[in-house]
Amino acid sequence: MTATSEPRPVAFDRWSAGCSALVLTPLIVAAVRLLTVFGGRYTASADNAVNELTVRDIGSRLVLLGPFSRDGWSHPGPSFAYLIAIPYRAFGSNSTAMLVGSLLINGAAMVIMVVVARRWGGRELGAAIALGVLVLAVSLPASFLQDPWNPFVTVFPFGAFVMIVWASTCGDRWALPVACGIGTYCVQTHIGYAAPVVALLVWAGWSVVRHRDRDRVSGRPGRRGLSPLAWAAVVLGVL
Repeated sequence: MTATSEPRPVAFDRWSAGCSALVLTPLIVAAVRLLTVFGGRYTASADNAVNELTVRDIGSRLVLLGPFSRDGWSHPGPSFAYLIAIPYRAFGSNSTAMLVGSLLINGAAMVIMVVVARRWGGRELGAAIALGVLVLAVSLPASFLQDPWNPFVTVFPFGAFVMIVWASTCGDRWALPVACGIGTYCVQTHIGYAAPVVALLVWAGWSVVRHRDRDRVSGRPGRRGLSPLAWAAVVLGVL
């Protein structure tokens, strides 16, 4: 805390790395179990099978829509397919790889939450978030974190989105474009997130405009400028 009582960020350190490794441990164990027990013998069904077909199209054609859904629209959107395509190919291009990809998405979201909490809230908030995430990871049904079904694979990413929005309001210039990317993924993957994502992005954008004449990260007088808004517009325009 500075003399102006504003929070100052903490760089990624060994404490952040240790907490991140701790929350990832259950997911690593689950991934090893999936690859050794199921291997290529598991076959997805229903919605997950259709989603896997969409992921298979990545690399052979430009995927701009998700699989056909109810009410005449396509859902989830292509962000999910592109995000999970790399782990899908890396771990065997089969249904088990989809499960591992879901674990990786959730694991990345958990690390983001822990690191941002530590960066702007200190060890106390970082420890609280790490403990909460770890409790969820070990207490949720075993299939939740590894299930690529769109209502499941958006829960932890939305938590990461909320934390990134908070970082943006604290002064991280990179945070708003990243929040736009994660928020778009959540909305494309499950439309129920549209209202909270839009509301939080408006709040983050307004914070950038309001504090454009202050550099809160460095603690020195200066201009933050409006470049985060420009990059955010690029991300939203593409996604």
